[in-house]
Amino acid sequence: MDLNKKVESLFPEIDFMNGIVMYNGFDDETVKSNDLKSLLLSEDLLKIKYSDDMVLDIGWYGFEMFAIHIIKNDNWETPLERRISKDIISLKLNMQECISNIEYLTKISSSDNIESPIL
Repeated sequence: MDLNKKVESLFPEIDFMNGIVMYNGFDDETVKSNDLKSLLLSEDLLKIKYSDDMVLDIGWYGFEMFAIHIIKNDNWETPLERRISKDIISLKLNMQECISNIEYLTKISSSDNIESPIL
C-alpha cells in the first residue's frame, strides 16, 4: 500500500486534497488510542508536501502534545502556522483546518504572486 493510501485509511474523515505523503509514522494503534501516555511515539509522525513549496508537518513533542506546522520554502525556523493538539480528536480537526489553509494560501499566492501571510 502506498503512503497516501495508508494515511487516507488511517484518517478517512480528512480530505488531504492534492498532498503527497512524504513520511508517515502513524499506525492504527496511535490513531485509535485514547491513552497517548502508553504509546511510544517518535517526534516525526507525518509530512505531506503540497504545491507552492508548502509542507504540512506533524510531530509528537512529549507532554502529550502533537504539533502541526505549515512550512513554506523549507523555512522551518518561521512556520506559516503552528497548532498544538492534546488528543487525536483535536489533531484531526487541526489537520483539516491546516490543509484548508494550505489550499487557500496556495491559491492566493499563485493568483496574486505575493508572499504568503503568517496565519
